[in-house]
Amino acid sequence: MSTFHPRATPPHKPTTLRVVCEAEGGRKGRRRLTAYDGKRWVASSYSAWNVWEGHCCGQLLMDDFLAYAERQTAAQAA
Repeated sequence: MSTFHPRATPPHKPTTLRVVCEAEGGRKGRRRLTAYDGKRWVASSYSAWNVWEGHCCGQLLMDDFLAYAERQTAAQAA
């Protein structure tokens, strides 16, 4: 099992979800975004380090991830 370490979460639009960013291993490890509704897990997304860096250190990935996480939240509530 991989070890993920906390990293700064990229700027994103306001949301009721708590978003956490983590990095796996060293500099070239995967990046993981995880969304929580309170303490409840909602969604996660993984990116290769080069994809993450190529998208302004994740800033350009945040809108799509938040849209996905909010859809997952709505589906879990239904």
